Amino acid sequence: FKVLRAELTGFINAHGYPGLMPNASDLRKHQRHDLIYAIEKHGGFSRVARELHCFWHGPYSFWKDRENFSRRLRSYMEMHKCGKY
Repeated sequence: FKVLRAELTGFINAHGYPGLMPNASDLRKHQRHDLIYAIEKHGGFSRVARELHCFWHGPYSFWKDRENFSRRLRSYMEMHKCGKY
């Protein structure tokens, strides 16, 4: 996992936003099929994002579920110290 962490961190610093897990299309656009393979091998995008403490925006179907959206919103608000809503 150390190599994946280093490669993905380098990719995020060069092409993404710190703290945001890139999606597969971002990686494909930059010809990083090796990272897609390694991410899948290590449990998928959501699991790797969690291990790296990155925010993962997930697939469109993920956001259609109200509970998923609420959980992510609460997490974001806590991370940015927004308080109660």
